[in-house]
Amino acid sequence: MSIQPPMKASAVGPSTLADLHAGFKETGDCGTSNTVPPDWYDEARFLRVNAFFQQHAATLVVVWYCSLAIGFSLPALLGALVFTGNSSTPSECIKRYVATFQHLMDWHLGNIFDPTSKAWKSVNAVRGMHEMVRTDINGTLPPGSCPGGGVWMSQYNMACVQAGFMGLMTTHSDKLGVNLTEQEEQDYIFFWRGVGYQLGIADKYNLCSLGKPYTDNIVEEISDQLVFPDIATPPEKYYVMANAFVDGLNDVLPLKMKLFSVPSALGIVFWLGDRPVPPMLVGDKIRYALLRFFFLLVQWAPWFEKLTSSLLIFIFRALPDPTGKTEIGTRQPEMNADHTAATETPTTKRQCPFSGVVIDMKKSNAGVGMTTPMDVDVFRTWSKRARNTRTWRFRVSVVVLLVYFCALSAAIAAFVYFGLIPFTHSVQRYMLTGRP
Repeated sequence: MSIQPPMKASAVGPSTLADLHAGFKETGDCGTSNTVPPDWYDEARFLRVNAFFQQHAATLVVVWYCSLAIGFSLPALLGALVFTGNSSTPSECIKRYVATFQHLMDWHLGNIFDPTSKAWKSVNAVRGMHEMVRTDINGTLPPGSCPGGGVWMSQYNMACVQAGFMGLMTTHSDKLGVNLTEQEEQDYIFFWRGVGYQLGIADKYNLCSLGKPYTDNIVEEISDQLVFPDIATPPEKYYVMANAFVDGLNDVLPLKMKLFSVPSALGIVFWLGDRPVPPMLVGDKIRYALLRFFFLLVQWAPWFEKLTSSLLIFIFRALPDPTGKTEIGTRQPEMNADHTAATETPTTKRQCPFSGVVIDMKKSNAGVGMTTPMDVDVFRTWSKRARNTRTWRFRVSVVVLLVYFCALSAAIAAFVYFGLIPFTHSVQRYMLTGRP
């Protein structure tokens, strides 16, 4: 397959981080239609991500975990998360970010430009949630309160978050063990160009508009000028939010094993960025070494990454649809030419994540989300069953994954100890004595 040349610099899009600065004062949703693909859209190329994700899902999940752990240090991102109040405790974090990973999986395995697909429903649910938070935070906090002096969840902020999801994979694939070809990296950048478009990022601020050379340059600038300086002096709420995220991941493990930690995740990002790894305690050094060992396994045994990816996809598919709990109608399929909402009347209905039944959640004068007390009891029963089902499926799946990983590690250790080491000694003996 011939490698497609990078897009010309004359095309619309940023080539440096400075080009993104004008997006500080522009709202994060430019109002593009979510049903009409852009003129640069190539469906065959875009859908190559389906096979890409089936092979590399495990590595991407680890990369997203590390990116998120350090991404909390960006003041604008942290401020928005603190404002929503849904990420300050481990239980809240695990619900929020498991749903985030489910959305990402849907986008990678579907077609976000097909209005009949689950991926399209997912990306527009996220776009609608962004719009709700954006409207709320900009209407509540005083003007100029956003770091940088712009508006909250601006085009600039959206581009920075975009870099967190795709930047490490396309700039450091060799260290991650996946060793992507240049064509694969370009295709993955093209995929995230499409995701940015569907989330309302204008082409002139879309990190991936101009192709790999310019995208890689901006990712490196974001790392050097924003991420690493911010983590050197993190915001006040950084460790509260980051530890809640990590503790939430640990809480779903058997016996609440402390497999994840903030310092070990930061260490991976520093290592990928060719920077000295910060000092860590012994436990964090072991966790850091396990992550490095994971990347070595990915490099040495591609089948390991493929099998682990399949297990992770199975785990997240076993969970309830994350779009089932989003409000229906908060994001309309179309926007008017002046970027105002279409004339259709949004509803305040929610879909039960367990049964799929749609219930009117419009608040009554008594402050109850249902029309009758019976409806309240029924909804609470459905919600409890959904939580129990989600917890059971997730914990069983995680146990299976851990057993598989431990068995594989033991097999590799046995091969090295009983096979590779004796073989090496035999070769050395033969070279020295001439006898096997």
